[in-house]
Order: sequence, then C-alpha cells, then structure tokens
Amino acid sequence: MRIIFLLSLLLLSKALYAQQADTVHVSPTFFVSMDKSYLDSIEIDISRTYLASDNILEIKAIKSRDAEIYNTNKSAILITRKVHHPLTSFGAITTKLNTRDTVRYMINDHYITDTTNVRVEENGIDSITIVKQAAESVLREPMPEIIIIKLKQGMIDPTKKQMLTSGYKKGDQ
Repeated sequence: MRIIFLLSLLLLSKALYAQQADTVHVSPTFFVSMDKSYLDSIEIDISRTYLASDNILEIKAIKSRDAEIYNTNKSAILITRKVHHPLTSFGAITTKLNTRDTVRYMINDHYITDTTNVRVEENGIDSITIVKQAAESVLREPMPEIIIIKLKQGMIDPTKKQMLTSGYKKGDQ
C-alpha cells in the first residue's frame, strides 16, 4: 500500500513539474506559457494578427528554464508596442459598416477564408471598401458583400513568411 502511495505521489509531482516547466514568470504578476504569443501582455494568435511594424517597440523570445537541459526550442513571444492602438475584428468591422450577414473579406488583395480570431491594428487600416453584389445570382441565391481592407505600408502581414526575430528593437537592422 505504501509503495502505491509513494508511486502515485511521485507521478503527481512529476506531472506538476511538467506543467510548471511550460510556464515562466516574466514579472511577479505576469506568467507566460511556452509556444504562445503575447501582445502587450495579452495572449494573441500571432498568425492571425496584423500589426503596424513602426509601432513595435520590442520583440522578445522567452525560453523555459529547461530549454537548454532538454534541448528544446519552446519559447513564448512577447511583443511590446509603443502606442496601444486597439485591435479590431472582422465582426466589429461588419457591425460598424451595417453590412449583411453574408460577407467575404479581402486584405491587400488576399482573400481571407477563415475569419476566426483575425485582428487588425486599427491605425494600420488605410481604407475599407464595400463591394455590393447583385441582389441575386444566376442560381437565385443572394451574393455576399465583399469588404476589401487596404492596409498602410509597413503592416506585418501574418499570411506572408515574415520573420519575427528575438530581441528586435526599432533601429536595429
């Protein structure tokens, strides 16, 4: 009985340590999880977020305590902006523009198929155009409106292979 208890205690402590190894204290009140991205201390999906490159103050990669021991590349990406411009979603744009329920989106001539969690820094939007389709198509189905968003120069486009480097600061080239 004691052996089973000791064995279960050992397994529990190992599981707790594994969870703790994937979490790093950045400050006394801020913890990050490995393989996640954070924008001004808020977790984001960096692959679906359009940011203004001239508004980025710093990019850091925080590695776990065990990264060197176990030779892993796990890290958390911390992005700090100079000015905290709000991020807007496609749903908010649709609501502001009073468009129909069936809407398609394009950003800089790139069609967005999955709009879930796509965020755009508001100050990076150059223009928004609504293309209204004919009331009915040949098949008598309503055609969706297309919202075309043009971004300003210097926006980081997550659909393109741009590299975010660790320790980037404005002025570093």
